Amino acid sequence: MDPRQLFSGPIRVGQPRETRRHKGLSRAWIRCPSGRRLDLLDPAPTDVEIGDIALALSRICRWAGMTRTRYGFSVAQHSVLVLDLMDWMLREDGDLRALAAHSKLGVRGWRLAGLLHDGAEAYLGGDLASPAKAHLEADGYKAMEDRLQRAINLRFALPATLPGRLKTLIKAADRASAYAESVLIAGFSRAEADPLFGIRTPLAEGASLDPLPPEAAESLFLQRFAELDPGSRAA
Repeated sequence: MDPRQLFSGPIRVGQPRETRRHKGLSRAWIRCPSGRRLDLLDPAPTDVEIGDIALALSRICRWAGMTRTRYGFSVAQHSVLVLDLMDWMLREDGDLRALAAHSKLGVRGWRLAGLLHDGAEAYLGGDLASPAKAHLEADGYKAMEDRLQRAINLRFALPATLPGRLKTLIKAADRASAYAESVLIAGFSRAEADPLFGIRTPLAEGASLDPLPPEAAESLFLQRFAELDPGSRAA
């Protein structure tokens, strides 16, 4: 692109404005397609919009984009897969489903929490690879991620901190999804993946994953959210 198509003349650069509130940063907020301006250091639930989350997650690739597929496997599609795995686990375990049904959130709330479990990544600009995330300072990235996820939960009528049994279920489905993704699209051998994720159930014969293009992943995510929206009449 010819730079003259962007700017009216030679580039002149001044100093950005700094603020004490944001530790010397010129800003700590991001502008979202909805028009909302969300503060990453002090996120307000009222600035969270499901359309922003769906759009961003559909464009964020799992596995740092390092998959042997036409499209990256998006966090939006991963979130739907986690929901599908949770649904299967709830159908197979009557006691677990009864626990969910009799909880304050109900089965719908448990499922919604599963769909939104990676929502914070929409505002952090990506799905950081686990080995990299593990070596970041505990008070930095993880704290910001937790604050964002709490704001998302509150925005959609979920508790800021999820109940322990629900977190365990989401984690199990998340790890099962990661295991399948690692073997089927990220190039891991089963010998490599087995000890990393702790999944004891073998993959089905002929198992496969087909990454969706971003627009399709966004649409699927929003469709599932509509089914679980607390204001919806769907069961």
